[in-house]
Amino acid sequence: MDAGAPETGVEVGCVESVPAGVERPTVAAKAPVHARAGDLVPLEIVVRHGAGETVTLPGDLPRLVVGEVRVADDGTFGKGAPPKSAPVPGDPAHATTALSVPFVVLSTSTPRKTFTLPAVRVVVLRRGGGELAVCTAPQEVSIDQPIAETPDPHVRENPPTRPQVTRDERMLTLATWALVALLVGVAAALFVVWLRSRPKPEPPPPPPEPSWKKALAIIAARAPTSSAASSRPRPTTTASPTRSASTSAPRSRSTGSR
Repeated sequence: MDAGAPETGVEVGCVESVPAGVERPTVAAKAPVHARAGDLVPLEIVVRHGAGETVTLPGDLPRLVVGEVRVADDGTFGKGAPPKSAPVPGDPAHATTALSVPFVVLSTSTPRKTFTLPAVRVVVLRRGGGELAVCTAPQEVSIDQPIAETPDPHVRENPPTRPQVTRDERMLTLATWALVALLVGVAAALFVVWLRSRPKPEPPPPPPEPSWKKALAIIAARAPTSSAASSRPRPTTTASPTRSASTSAPRSRSTGSR
């Protein structure tokens, strides 16, 4: 294949959609002329549209692949910068929006090779609702290998080996928790020692004895005990014979009279 022949790859069509009676936005695209294989090739797009309209890129842009040319995909329109809008000086009815779409060319050709960046569809959201689509013009870029400008390239030796250390996440976690448990245990032991070494308050005095207990104690002290009462001698009375005779005589008389 001729080194100057452009890379055609898979034909990808870009269809414009502009309603009748609507002014078509003006699209200008620019890409670098030379690049290296594997490097980003930014496609700069400037759109002149009506004021109040929003310019964006289609959601299927990362799937745009033409042979060895594709959009660099990082989940945000292929590393595309966010749109930057600005009013047109002296023309309040129009504004301009700048977009950037990075392509990458995965060329395996040793000599310089020319590739074509495909047309990119640009979506314009109208102010009153609805949308329209316009396309950029294809851009050609010459791709060299990374060592194309190196005189007499040769294979470099491998760098010296470096020691590899494998971290055992499980053991590291266990050691961390063990250290935490040790620190907590030491803190708890110091707290217990402090509690035991601090001066203890004196116990409060006993409560006063109730008055009714004092009264019962006084009464018990003054009253004779049962043993003392039992040890006292009981007095005995003996009747005299004369008194007994005198007392019995009237009874006999009374009996005889009856």
